[in-house]
Amino acid sequence: MPKLRFTTDSIKRLKPPTDKAKVQYFDSELTGFMIEVKNTGTKTYYYRYRVNTSQKMIRIGTTTELNLQQAKEKYLELKENQTNPQEHSPQKEKPLITFKEFYDTYYLPYIQTHIKSYETNISIFKNHILSDLKDTPMLNLKKIDVMSLHSNMLHKKNLAPATANKLLIFLNSAIT
Repeated sequence: MPKLRFTTDSIKRLKPPTDKAKVQYFDSELTGFMIEVKNTGTKTYYYRYRVNTSQKMIRIGTTTELNLQQAKEKYLELKENQTNPQEHSPQKEKPLITFKEFYDTYYLPYIQTHIKSYETNISIFKNHILSDLKDTPMLNLKKIDVMSLHSNMLHKKNLAPATANKLLIFLNSAIT
């Protein structure tokens, strides 16, 4: 990912790659402002930023649609709104599903048709797992939460290891 100072001439001189599908060049002056040159010759401006641990890119426009100054202005506008850049993105956030919703909507119908002893699973989930996790969004669950709940099931509730392991089996099947 080479860096260079973006000028009208330097962008015109960028050649399409012959050995790759695309090359990304970053402006040495503006953080997150980049141009992507594809092997077809298309040059597209992007604003790249981070949200938590993932990188996101918002397309600004091609060099045929915008000149460098217009692209920089649009970049600065997007960067100004960095507190909520998703407004400019065509994707919409999906609502978070809770454990109770996942259990009722997906897991319960699945185990009723695929697991012989599903009554046992229902009992374990209603009495030991859903009581603790029913309102927790599935994406917000951390490894330490699972470890703590599993440990509590074994040591505080004195459940059999096989019963406590149903939690791990459930989470493994829910996530993969």
